[in-house]
Amino acid sequence: MQTAMVEKSYKELVIDILKICGPATITMFTYYSMEVISAVFNGHMPEAEMIAGAGLAGMYTTIVCLSITIGLNSALSTLISQTFGTGNMRMCGIYLNRARVVATLAFIPLSALLLSAESLFLLLNFDPKTSHYAQIQIFWKIPGLLSYAHYDAMKRLLYNTGNQYGPMFIQLATTLFHVLWCYLFIHTFDLGIRATAMAFSITNFINMFILLVFISRISQLKDAIFWPSKDSFRGLGEYLKIGLFSTAIIFLEWSSFEFMTLLSAFLGVNSTGAQAVLFNFECLIYMPALGLQIASNAVVGKAIGAKDSQLAKRYANLCQFIGLIEAIIIIVLVWFFRFQIAAFYTDIERVEELVADALKYMAFVQFFNQPQACQQGIMRGLGKVGLTSLTVLISYYGFTLPLGYVFAFHVGQNTETGKGMGINGLWFGMFIGQGILCTIYQFLISFKVDWNQTVQESIQRTQKEEKLLQQDSIKENQKNDEKGEVELQ
Repeated sequence: MQTAMVEKSYKELVIDILKICGPATITMFTYYSMEVISAVFNGHMPEAEMIAGAGLAGMYTTIVCLSITIGLNSALSTLISQTFGTGNMRMCGIYLNRARVVATLAFIPLSALLLSAESLFLLLNFDPKTSHYAQIQIFWKIPGLLSYAHYDAMKRLLYNTGNQYGPMFIQLATTLFHVLWCYLFIHTFDLGIRATAMAFSITNFINMFILLVFISRISQLKDAIFWPSKDSFRGLGEYLKIGLFSTAIIFLEWSSFEFMTLLSAFLGVNSTGAQAVLFNFECLIYMPALGLQIASNAVVGKAIGAKDSQLAKRYANLCQFIGLIEAIIIIVLVWFFRFQIAAFYTDIERVEELVADALKYMAFVQFFNQPQACQQGIMRGLGKVGLTSLTVLISYYGFTLPLGYVFAFHVGQNTETGKGMGINGLWFGMFIGQGILCTIYQFLISFKVDWNQTVQESIQRTQKEEKLLQQDSIKENQKNDEKGEVELQ
């Protein structure tokens, strides 16, 4: 059953998408800039082991902690977008509190993994001094990692309820102060390897605190902001069902790029350096795609929650069209400015040559990489995270990495190791894998998913949640009545 409503024009639909996509992209880009700022300050540490330790700490916390907490929070993007479409703001708040509870509970075992990082590094025969410095960085990052988990959850509430500008302005301001914290802790207080980690924790705590104050003052969200209650602990199984699949998606994606960097280590020092540059640049140009993913998730999910599958389809089609335009623009820019990009990142001649050459392949990877992010957002908005995680697994681990290995080491020739395409082969494997990913997504979106059935599933989930809340409310009232009668007697 679909709700009759005035049909929006294409112009209005595009504005709806861009109003979320633009601020979300700026927010993500600014947060990534904070990571770059930390890397620059870390790069001026007095010991090579400190620099390596900071890099190792960043990789470890990203894969072991952030991929999991962000993945669990991603369930909110599905649940809140659809629930917001129904107008039930209290249920949005309950989902937010469930995310907070899950993130906090998940941090208990994650903290154990973070605190035992040095032992793991030594077990893997990493340099002892580098491992020790990495552990120090990780220790001082722990408060910031927990703060970010809560900050990220609140951001998702705002993105999916049409309040996307707050996180953007807050992140812009705190990133500027992040430079100050890094400078003071390194040059004034001489905190060494702890400096950027402490700055990371302070910045993320400030982000969390200011955003909490901000959302508590939005009248639209007054019914969604309240302290966690027993309702927040009910339905955790359903929440985790979506959250764990979402975690798998992010973990599989992020770890595949780390494996590409690991494979590049077998191609020589120059190739490893070039791959590090390419990965850094890939993260940068992926921000518009990530912003569009957030937007597509929000608008499609909201339309599904409003029982309008046709509107959801129109949003999905327009999001994909915008994603294609993004891809073409980025391909052109990367292709024509590849030499300048390589020169900006490094002045080591051989590394610069490898980067410039590989950018030709990376440019065309964007033809699929940008649209697939949008398609993933659509799938999340539809609540099909199980299918999405399976698709990501098949694409990255069935095609991207195996083909990347074959092309890098066994097909063609390169000047570094002789046989194989070198790092170009890794990115050619990514090109094929992303093409397969896009194809599967498109098949699922166009032919496999029953959009009307998805609307019914959303209605059933909402009704189930509301029924449980009503039953709890009735029981609570009965208890209060019985208590009052006893007191009167």
